Amino acid sequence: MLTRSRGRAACLLLSLAFVVPAFAQQVGAGAGTPVLADFHRQAPAPSWGTSADSVAVTLASELVPPSNTMIWSIAVIGQSVGLAQLSGPTINWWGRATVPSGAVVSKVQIEACDSSSSGELLFGLARGTAPATAVGNITDVGTTGLVATPGCGFFEIGVLSPAVTLNGSQNLWFFLDWNGGFDGSVRIYAVRVFYKLTVSPAPSTATFADVSNAHPFFQYIEALAAAGITAGCTAPPNPNYCPNDPITRGQMAVFVSRALGLHWSP
Repeated sequence: MLTRSRGRAACLLLSLAFVVPAFAQQVGAGAGTPVLADFHRQAPAPSWGTSADSVAVTLASELVPPSNTMIWSIAVIGQSVGLAQLSGPTINWWGRATVPSGAVVSKVQIEACDSSSSGELLFGLARGTAPATAVGNITDVGTTGLVATPGCGFFEIGVLSPAVTLNGSQNLWFFLDWNGGFDGSVRIYAVRVFYKLTVSPAPSTATFADVSNAHPFFQYIEALAAAGITAGCTAPPNPNYCPNDPITRGQMAVFVSRALGLHWSP
């Protein structure tokens, strides 16, 4: 077991010193009365696409302590690495939630153990507008339960309203807060942010002369064009997309390579 009474990575702690003050009392674990989180013994099955949840995972070993005065520990238990705070202060741990821009965030989940009848782990999501303004929670403050001793499992809390990520102008953070349980009986293993991938909204003006905004595939063709995956089948200034033409293997190679950013080693 690895125990630290000093913070790791001085440069990261220095950056947190500038980040944390932006989160005033109205955000994080101090934003309201905690709400008992949904509890599951089994992890959800992974899924992909625009109709099911995708998941961004932050492991406990990636978290940086918010204070160099607290004592904390990281221990390998079974096949997982768990983090526990072993002394005060009671303060938010903050971490960046890495979610693709344009995705719709649905919930935050922690993989944790709580066997304490006098401690709990508080958690949730907050969002701010760059640079460092308009910060606020987008979830209730979830809790594993102060008196409850649910044991090990998956605790989750949903967003208050559909939250679309805009990475160019916003920051998405998750927060954790140990409220008691400083004897190692409250431990976290991972934070998971669930989101659905989306297709870009259709523009008001059509890119291609033969695909109007009334076309049934207008939104999806425009998304391909906006992403640089296709430039159409004829040259500007009035390009066509040729939506009813068959696709050759050569054209498909262009579509797939541009969509996935494929490359080869020099």
